[in-house]
Amino acid sequence: MSVIEPVAGIDCGKCVLDVAVFPGPDKLRVVNTPAGHQAVVAWLARRGVGIIGLEASGGYERPVRDALHAAGLAVCNPARVRFYAKALGRRAKSDPIDAAVIALFTASPAAPAAGSSTSAPICSASGRAPRRRPRRL
Repeated sequence: MSVIEPVAGIDCGKCVLDVAVFPGPDKLRVVNTPAGHQAVVAWLARRGVGIIGLEASGGYERPVRDALHAAGLAVCNPARVRFYAKALGRRAKSDPIDAAVIALFTASPAAPAAGSSTSAPICSASGRAPRRRPRRL
């Protein structure tokens, strides 16, 4: 019997971060401030989460991403998560639901793995996804 390593999804907004852990019902909502970022890091550490799917949202995700990287956690930018949610039949749109779908996507085989050759950003503990070279014609 295999044990599923917990992963998390974070829906980032200008004022609020919604966090969900998969598997499990755990959810957290904090303000998108340095104190809130540290609360997220501590909360995830208590749950043994090592990989986090982070919604890209016009730059609001950058400070929490940097805090997660500073804590040594791997962060994925699930660029295809909206298509994944539609495939699951999840049409509802709310930040807590989005956080749960991002966590589920991060745990799924559909999420880009570190070192994959997909065009989607990969999981990274360094804070930077490798740049792709432009194709020459």
